[in-house]
Amino acid sequence: MSLITITSVICITLFALLGLFLLGTQRGRTMVNRFLGLFFLFWALDFLDGLLMLNGFYLDYPNLALLTEPFIFLYGPLIYAYTRNTLDPERKLRKADLLHLIPFLAGILLIVLVYHIRPRETKIAILEQVISLQQPWEAYFVFLLIYLHFFWYLLISKRLISKATYRIKQFYSHNNLNWLRQLLNALIIVMIISVINSTLQFGGYRDFFEFSLLLIQLTTGIFIARLIFKALDQPSFLIQAQEQEKYAASRLGEEESLSVAELILKALDEEQLFLDPELTLDGLSKAVGTSSRKLSQVINERLGKNFFDLINGYRIEAAKQMLEERDDPKLTVLEVMYAVGFNSKSSFNTQFKAKTGLTPTEFLKMHS
Repeated sequence: MSLITITSVICITLFALLGLFLLGTQRGRTMVNRFLGLFFLFWALDFLDGLLMLNGFYLDYPNLALLTEPFIFLYGPLIYAYTRNTLDPERKLRKADLLHLIPFLAGILLIVLVYHIRPRETKIAILEQVISLQQPWEAYFVFLLIYLHFFWYLLISKRLISKATYRIKQFYSHNNLNWLRQLLNALIIVMIISVINSTLQFGGYRDFFEFSLLLIQLTTGIFIARLIFKALDQPSFLIQAQEQEKYAASRLGEEESLSVAELILKALDEEQLFLDPELTLDGLSKAVGTSSRKLSQVINERLGKNFFDLINGYRIEAAKQMLEERDDPKLTVLEVMYAVGFNSKSSFNTQFKAKTGLTPTEFLKMHS
């Protein structure tokens, strides 16, 4: 068994398990989770299709070949839908969203006309060309169109993140949405390697083609494995939590509310959990010993803030104190930023100026 076959099986297994888990879970916002679940499941099918193709399986069963190819046109819309509905949980599917399926339907029509209506002998000849890396260059431009289609969706998804709505502040202590950014950046890297891989494939460079294919598998495998371990440690990292807009049905009593509020303030004042740049609502709720829902309700109703403002308020106060009382004259604003839990310079500057009226640099000069 070749190394590519082994890594392919590992990737297929990881993608399939993650996809099925997200599709089957009833926790949180199921529609959002299913967008991501379908993406990983289709990716698993794509890897399986490639593995069967390279191992000559389709030469015996040519009618089964190229059935999954049109699903590639769903990668972009699914990632875009996942990003959009993560940032805007109230958004419902609309009729206009069906327009995103046009390339997918066109892909089905193209595959049927080019391959599936052909005689068995013609299908086998086409498959032999694919396996021997002797495809016509016209097909290469079709692949480039597919990559451009996916790349466009990744770009507009990243643009959505840069305009993250106020709702995200209820769940994250910083608004740069690291998880989504990491996902999109990883997909961009994989896509770039895939373009190189396709170029080598159509050029007939088998050794380099196999190396780039192995690189794609290792990159995606490591990313998915890391994602799974992170999700096991922090479930809300992957499964989108259901937004709590109202607490009318909450059973949180006055005494418990006060108790939770005291525990929150203790965790922030004494334990200084806000210094953790990856602190989330789920993480703070575990430290306090209550549910995320109750914690969110207490922060909103008892403390009069959302999670984002509460945590970053503590961070800004800590930064002000460090800048005012700095013992080391060489201490920089960037060092202070990281020390108090921020990991984004733009976010730090925006929050600092919003609360003090000055940028960190201006504040530092004033107290020098």
